[in-house]
Amino acid sequence: MTLVDGSNCRAALDNAAAAQKQWARLSVRQRGLRMHAVQTRIAQVADDLCDLITLPQRRSKTETLSAELIPLCEALRYLQRDAAKVLATRKLPLSGRPLWLWGTRAEVQRVALGRVLIIAPWNYPLFLAGVQAAQALVAGNAVLLKPAPGCEAATATLVDCFQAAVGTDLIRQVGSDPEVATRLIQAGVEKVVLTGSSTTGRRVGSVAADALTPATMELSGCDAMVVLPEADRGRVVESLLFGLSFNSGATCIAPRRIFLCQRQSDHYRKLLKQRLVQMPSIPVHPAVQTRMIEAVEDAIARGARVVGGLWDREAFERTGATPPLVLFGAQPDWPIMSADLFAPLAAVCDYASPDELADLVARAPYALAASIFGPQKEARQLADLLDVGTVTINDLIVPTADPRIPFGGRRASGFGTTRGAEGLLAMTCPRVIATQRLRHPKHLAAPTAGDEAILAGLLQLKFAAGWRLRLRGLGQMVRGIRQSRNNDSR
Repeated sequence: MTLVDGSNCRAALDNAAAAQKQWARLSVRQRGLRMHAVQTRIAQVADDLCDLITLPQRRSKTETLSAELIPLCEALRYLQRDAAKVLATRKLPLSGRPLWLWGTRAEVQRVALGRVLIIAPWNYPLFLAGVQAAQALVAGNAVLLKPAPGCEAATATLVDCFQAAVGTDLIRQVGSDPEVATRLIQAGVEKVVLTGSSTTGRRVGSVAADALTPATMELSGCDAMVVLPEADRGRVVESLLFGLSFNSGATCIAPRRIFLCQRQSDHYRKLLKQRLVQMPSIPVHPAVQTRMIEAVEDAIARGARVVGGLWDREAFERTGATPPLVLFGAQPDWPIMSADLFAPLAAVCDYASPDELADLVARAPYALAASIFGPQKEARQLADLLDVGTVTINDLIVPTADPRIPFGGRRASGFGTTRGAEGLLAMTCPRVIATQRLRHPKHLAAPTAGDEAILAGLLQLKFAAGWRLRLRGLGQMVRGIRQSRNNDSR
């Protein structure tokens, strides 16, 4: 497979544009059905895809199957089932049509954007890139897929699965050098979809802004895990350990900030100590290791306590691995409480009253997701107050893999939406077709002396408060109509 690099960007874009025009002529249902061949192929080469995931934090094939391949195939099935309904042309009913648009019929179509550049992350190189590519294709676009460094081989196999179903020009793999993505944006892709850090988001966003290219940014997280006083303590501990260890903690919506009721903090510390000291060391991605050391050492210097005394900087620098770390005694304004570290690390901050929680969660610049543990009624009430993209109650991470659910953050966690119906719509733009059916529409006629009174009366009749003012407007309209007729008779 020939990669798109700095030497062939223009040719690749031209070929993609030609292929996209042909592809967009197919119906959404026809495009969606092609995803069946993709999912079949992914299932056939699943062992190869698992073997090609060489990231240090991916510890087993089980994680690749459960976290990437099965959710990806579920998303492909969702598109086969629901894409045509989501992207169907919407004909506006006559009810609700403004009176002054009598004779006009309108419909809203969803049309492809063109060529979509997907800049994929290293932590979930198959699932996130695959879903975004599938949604872009089913929406009628061509795709240029740039993997993160280290994920090139797995991405090549994934792209092969798509190309076998849709053709080689509709989806192409881009070299992993960031400069190639920059050139493609400058050369004229119609949309950019980035999953990455907020730092990368600012850099890519600047290039896209200069080119006036729309972008969806799924950026970093420093997610809160809120524990209400009445929460099931066993569920809380199991969920936290799962969140810290799943994909070695390299998940954008893993728990980073834990908010515990002050009077229960010591009890949770004892429960966690019993479990943490039994857990094995977990590898941390090299790109994260230096920042993790800085965050942990800074928190300890400020007075944080590592549960079980598990932090060993010398061993971590030597091996790049550590048991999951939970630091108690953190304060909301500490750097660790706003650090987007993709590692098995969480900081615990106590709260005195549940009334503080919404403000505490909002203290970090990131607003990707949050999880709340406790009685459903109280948890739902708090969820309605949180300024984040996704809230899970009595669970974390896994529910967001539902292919029907949109995903996106706010503030430093990005903007725009991927996945679900909203993510599919975001791969299109609306096109309105308005048809005038009257032979002699009023607005094309020369103004008459009574038009001012008719329009002023219409304004009162439709929008004034109270029946007296509306009747007055009706009378004004009648006088205007009479005045126009008298002028016509002359």
